[in-house]
Amino acid sequence: PESAPLMGWAGEASLGGGVTVRGAADVYGCMGEKIARYRIWAQADPAFSLPQPAAGTVFAPAGWTQVTAVDFTSDAQRINNRLDGNPDPSILTRGAWTTRQVCSLFGWPPIIICTTVPDLPVASWATPASGRYSVLLEVEDTSGHTYFDIQRVWIDNENMVVSLTGVGGLAPCQDLYTRQALPSTLFRTVQVNGTAWDELIVAGDTTAPSNNFRRYLLEFQKQGAASWETLVDSPTPVPAAGTPAAVGVLATWDLGSLDRDTGSAGYADDQLLSEGESCTYLLRLRAWDSTIVSESTSHYGEDFFPVKIINSPLP
Repeated sequence: PESAPLMGWAGEASLGGGVTVRGAADVYGCMGEKIARYRIWAQADPAFSLPQPAAGTVFAPAGWTQVTAVDFTSDAQRINNRLDGNPDPSILTRGAWTTRQVCSLFGWPPIIICTTVPDLPVASWATPASGRYSVLLEVEDTSGHTYFDIQRVWIDNENMVVSLTGVGGLAPCQDLYTRQALPSTLFRTVQVNGTAWDELIVAGDTTAPSNNFRRYLLEFQKQGAASWETLVDSPTPVPAAGTPAAVGVLATWDLGSLDRDTGSAGYADDQLLSEGESCTYLLRLRAWDSTIVSESTSHYGEDFFPVKIINSPLP
């Protein structure tokens, strides 16, 4: 019997950037068949409905984009670049043939002997625009038999939309008073406005992984303070998923929490203001999605907003 190709991802998640396709592309048979070639193809598939070709058929690539093409012309190529997925899935996205040195120790005292062997270097798939895609592996052996495996993938190459646009209706660097004008002694609660948002992969589908917004974190730091304090840590985008990107309310900020005598939020003392004291504060907004970007990170964005806070009533 001959081995069937195997290719896939664990679980359902969105991918972006440059990624490797892993699995197996190898052939063995009773009549001495060996792998002759393999191709990896990709095509937009909004309904995940593209069929897998039947084994033994001639593949028609119309509509498909070629990701990888490898032809084996010698046993040395096959032996030194076995892609059988054993014990771990092999990286199938590969570049053009080249060579590498393989060195071994022989005898005592040891002698190093190096030989030059064919090499099939690893490459990445530069994923296309966001959407749902099918990825097809096509394998052909030296007797002309063909084998196929198809897998589905969500592609996300949209950047996060992250911006801070105002605090208490003020522009950057303006004066923000903690209380209303005299005779009031009540501390004010102000809105922090901005956007922490991510485009859906499929319009109207707010379920994962189409909606892969993970969290936004809004923090502040008084000038000279040792660290950041958290205002909001939320898994919900602003505005809501599936709506157009727009400015919304990221947080409501109780300015009394900054008063050294009455503040009850538990902030560090170096973040607080005494009566009549003023200082510059910097707000930082950060947001992430859950897309696996280039197999190492996620999409990320950040923005900053400075404001001078004065612990006294409005003049």
